[in-house]
Formats: sequence, structure tokens, C-alpha cells
Amino acid sequence: MSMYKNNARYDSKLSKAIIEAAVTHGEALTSVEQGVKVATATPCNNMGGNEELSSLNAALENEYYIRKGNKGVIVRLPKPDTDYSKHLALVDYIAFTFPLATFKYAGFSDYDAVVKLSVYLDSVFGLSVTGKRANGMNFYENSYDIGTNGWGFVCIGGQNDTCSVTIKGQGLLNSRLGWEARLIPLLEMLGANITRADLACDIFKSEFKPNHFLESYNDGLFKNGSRSPSVEQRGDWVNETNKGRTLYVGKRGSGKYLRIYEKGKHLGGYFASQFSDWVRIELELSAKDRTIPYQVLTSAGQYLAGAYPALTFLFNDQSVVKTKRAETIVNLDRAINTIRHQFGKYLFVLNELYGAEKTLELVTRGKTEFPKNLDPTDYSTVLEKPIDPSPTIKFEDILL
Repeated sequence: MSMYKNNARYDSKLSKAIIEAAVTHGEALTSVEQGVKVATATPCNNMGGNEELSSLNAALENEYYIRKGNKGVIVRLPKPDTDYSKHLALVDYIAFTFPLATFKYAGFSDYDAVVKLSVYLDSVFGLSVTGKRANGMNFYENSYDIGTNGWGFVCIGGQNDTCSVTIKGQGLLNSRLGWEARLIPLLEMLGANITRADLACDIFKSEFKPNHFLESYNDGLFKNGSRSPSVEQRGDWVNETNKGRTLYVGKRGSGKYLRIYEKGKHLGGYFASQFSDWVRIELELSAKDRTIPYQVLTSAGQYLAGAYPALTFLFNDQSVVKTKRAETIVNLDRAINTIRHQFGKYLFVLNELYGAEKTLELVTRGKTEFPKNLDPTDYSTVLEKPIDPSPTIKFEDILL
């Protein structure tokens, strides 16, 4: 916490605003990577002053611009509302896998599973499987389209008898409102793991641009513990142009990858001239060395704001997707404390009588397996499996 005590060390306008807001609330920012709750910072932009910002997803405006993208494909874009007093957080990409044992029974083929899955997807997203693709994907033998224009796909066949579902940003923008909450009970029913989730926040009239976030990077506000992630700049960072700039933090293969860019300028034309201050912050989370909780679906802003200290200004509440190593340390510390408090005196006596090696043999005799809540897949780091809360509703209740 000492790195935040001396506010004078920060030259960045954004960094100063973040730190001063934290001090105002009586707390110093701490490393979010270590799972410590960060301070609830007042939003430091020109869109809401001291107004309380919810970390729950805020639906995009009901009005959209329709334009033709690459190869003439119709693309749906939210109509920017520069008078909107709160940031808009959303899930911009979702992928999950689940064991086919949920669906399979004697004589039930992969095709039958896809047909059944399509019914569930239609109930959640309003999108269904529309056809078989020519080839498999992602090392699966077969793949199927969801919706149109490449909105999403289902992969099946091989891969330890699992099935994979991916829905991209345009597919989610064209889904029925409220899909996030409806998806959670489906994931629970399937025993699914989220393998990737992209979280995004649109600031239609942002005071801070990518260069301000680069300054905060240099101030250490993107550190993971004691280490700084890699950083990359794209675009013209010397001259002010209408083409826009992009700042990348982290690496795509690391499990946490951030992109901050000038969305209005990126879209070009009318958007570049009318919405040049539109900045989008996108966080790509993957299941590499971390478990993505289902709650990211309904609290995208909360997890986006908790990803780095530099993003705490986005929402007053922050949550952290812990790495498996962080989960392991917390879990093992808890186990050690339990053993010490409940059996510490007995172990002390046994050690005095028999020595450490004999004591260990006595208390572990016949207990040569991992506890049910520990997964021995990585013997160098014992991992704790996530425990998701019980669903508040049954999935069958949401089927139309």
C-alpha cells in the first residue's frame, strides 16, 4: 500500500484523480491481483461527478445505427448518448464448454445434442443453430453456426466428449435483453466452464484518452502484484488524427488482455467527427490459470473495474477474477489455520514424542487421496475448485 501514500509522485492527470479519490474515501489502493478489495473511487470523468455508479450491466441504448461492415455484412452499433450520466458495461463475447454427459444417453448422437442445445440457446439468447459448417473448429470434429453473419458457433465431436459454444459481440447485441441472467442457470445445469468472456465499457464523452492510461501505466497502476504487464501502442501517438489510438495491456495468451481505444475515431466517418471522445475499454478474460465466475455475466462493470487499479474509477464496486495460484494460496492458508487451531496441540505432542516424519506418517495413514474440494491436476500448485452459488431459479422455468 505504500506505493500510493505519496500522491505527489504522480504526474498523470488520470492517476492523480484515481489516487485522490481513493484517499478521499479513507483507503489506499492495493494490489487487485492479490484479491484485496480496492478503494471505491469517485468517478473521475466528466460524465457523472460524484454520482453513484452501479457496477451491474447497463443495457445499451435501444436505438442503434445499422451500417455495412467488411464484405457488406450488416453491423449493429449502439447510438452514442453523450448526455448519459453513467458508464455502460456489457459482455461483448462469451464462450463456454460443458461435458456432453448432460445430454447423452443410449442412441443419442452428437447431432441430436446440437438440436437439443439449440432449443436452450434460443430460450436464452433468442438465437438458435442455423446450419452445419463445412469443417470443424478449435480441434472439434464438427461445427455449427448460431444466428447469421458469423454471430456464433457450436463445436462438437472429440475433445473428451465435450461441447463448446461461442457467441461474439454482434450476436450478443442482437440477443434478447436479459440474456446474461438467463444464461447462468443454463451454465449451472450443464456444469459448464466459461472459457472466455470479454467485458466492455463505453464512455461516450470521455475526458481521458489512451495516452492518459499510458501515463497511468507508467505510474504503476496496471501492475499485477509487483510486475508490470507488457504494453503496446498502435496508431499515431505523435499527431492528433481522426484515425484514433489504441493501447494494449498484457498478452492475449496470459488470461487477461486489455484494450483501450478511441471507438468513435476507429469507426470513422460520421462517428469520427461527431463522437471523437467516445472511448471504449475492453477486457478479454480467458480461463488460462484462472476460473471465470458466472457472476461476470451480470456484473461486467464490477469485474472490469477490478481488473487493474487504473480502472477503479469506472464503477464504485470492484471484484477480482483471481488467478488459480491466488486461489490456492488463500485455500491452503485457510486449511493450515484450521489444522493449527483444531489439532495444533495434538500435533505438537506427537512431534515431541515421535518426531516430524513419524507424526506425518501416523496422521496421514490411509488418507492418501486429495480432499473432494481439491483438484490434483497440477501437483506443483494445488487448486481449489470454484463453488458457485445455488441457482435462484431452475433453468426449466425460463424455457418459452
